[in-house]
Amino acid sequence: MVGESAGVDSTVVEDWKEKLPHITAGYAPEDIYNMDESGLFYRTTTNKTLATKGQQCSGGKQAKDRLTLVLCANMAGGKEKPLIIGKSENPRCFKNIDRPSLPVTYTNNAKAWMTSDLFKNWLKKLDQKMGRQGRKILLLLDNAPSHPDVALNHIELKFFPPNTTSRLQPMDQGIIQTVKLKYRKRQLRRILQELENDKEATGTQAAKRLTVLQAIQFVGAAWRETTPETIQKCFRKAGFNETPADTETESASTEPSGDAGMEQLAQDLFGCNFADLAEIDQDLATCETEARDWDKDATVLLQELQETGDQEESDEEDEVEASPSKVPNLNSLVSLMKDIKILCAEEGLGELLNVFDQADDMLSNVWNQRRLAGKQTTIEQFFKSK
Repeated sequence: MVGESAGVDSTVVEDWKEKLPHITAGYAPEDIYNMDESGLFYRTTTNKTLATKGQQCSGGKQAKDRLTLVLCANMAGGKEKPLIIGKSENPRCFKNIDRPSLPVTYTNNAKAWMTSDLFKNWLKKLDQKMGRQGRKILLLLDNAPSHPDVALNHIELKFFPPNTTSRLQPMDQGIIQTVKLKYRKRQLRRILQELENDKEATGTQAAKRLTVLQAIQFVGAAWRETTPETIQKCFRKAGFNETPADTETESASTEPSGDAGMEQLAQDLFGCNFADLAEIDQDLATCETEARDWDKDATVLLQELQETGDQEESDEEDEVEASPSKVPNLNSLVSLMKDIKILCAEEGLGELLNVFDQADDMLSNVWNQRRLAGKQTTIEQFFKSK
C-alpha cells in the first residue's frame, strides 16, 4: 500500500484501464470519486521524519507529531471536506472552538490511524449526503485493511487491484502531493514568522510550537487552493478518460517556495529541498497492516497486549498551549482591523485589503450581536415581551 511503485504489475494496470470504462459506465464525472489517506508529520523535524521513513510509527514520541489526512474528490474536480484523524479527543488548542466551523472534520483514536469503524462512520455520512442530493456515486478505494466492503444505498464501492494504487489511484498522481506542499509552505512561513518575533528561538523550537488547530487550518487552506483542474488531470493520468494530450499533470514538486529563507529552513529542519517536502512522510502507515496472531499461546498474547497498552498509556498528548492573544477584547480587535486596512491601502495591497474588508464586515456583525445580547432589557421591554 505504500512504497509499492517498484512492484506494480504492468499487465494488471493495463487490464484495469481496459475495464475502467465498463466499471464507470452510467456514472457522470461528478459522481466518480476517489478517497485516500495519507500520514502527515504536521510539525516534526528531521529526527522524527527521515529517520522513520518506511516505519509504522504506531506509538511513542513519533505518533504525537502525526495526523492522518483523508481526502476525497471526484473526476470533475469537486472536493469533499477533508477528514483529519489525530490522537487526542480534545486537544488543548480546541478550547472554545466551534468544531463544525473548522475547514475539516476532526476525529481521533489512540494511534491517529484510520480504522474500520472510522471508515464506516465517514462512509455513512457521505452516503447520507448523497441521499439528500438524490445522487448515486461510485467510490474507488485501495484495498487497505481499514476499508471493509460495505453495502450502501447511494454509494457503490470499487477497489483497485492490490499493489497498484501508485499507478491507478488519482490521489496518488499528484493530488496528495499538491496538498502537502501547500501545507509545508504555510508551515515554513509560520516558522519564519516565529523566528522573526523570537530572535533567540531555533527553527526546531519554532516548529514544535505548531498546534493541531493551526495544522488543520493549513490543511483546509491547502485543500481549498487545490484547483479542480489539478484534480481532473490527476484522474486522467490514472486512466480515467485518458487521452495522449492530457496525461501531463501539474507537477506539485515544481511549486516554488517563494522565499530563499524558506528553502534554507527546509534544509535545516527536514534535510531536503522544499520540492521534496511532500515525500518525507509518504511511507507513513495510516492503518494497522499487521494482523495479530490469535492462535498464539494466551500468555504471549497477554504480554503483547499489555506492552501495547503501556505504550499507548504513556503516549499522552504532547499538545502545546496556544499562545494567549495580545488583543484583549473584541473592541480592540475592531480597532486593530481598521489599522490593518489603512496599512494595506498605504502599501498598495489591494487584494489583501479586499479580504480584510470582508473580514471587517463579519467582525462588525459579531461585535453588534454581542453588544445587543449584552444590553440590559428595560422594564417596558420586559413587560412587552410578556
